[in-house]
Amino acid sequence: YKTAAARCKVAVLNDCAAQGVDIAVISNSYDLEIDKQCVAYERELSDANDQMSNTVRNAKSVLHVRRIRLVC
Repeated sequence: YKTAAARCKVAVLNDCAAQGVDIAVISNSYDLEIDKQCVAYERELSDANDQMSNTVRNAKSVLHVRRIRLVC
């Protein structure tokens, strides 16, 4: 985040400030967007984790049934 913010400042904010734009508004919007993206990424990871857990659970169930069939 710090690296991206520093690059943004050099690449965009300084130019915007020279044009009279309120840098605080841009910075706050940038921070909010990063927060939104982090929440979305966290949700995607959580969903992927849940999906993987279900896959492992299903695989264990299939293996259990196969073991029972081999015993019989």
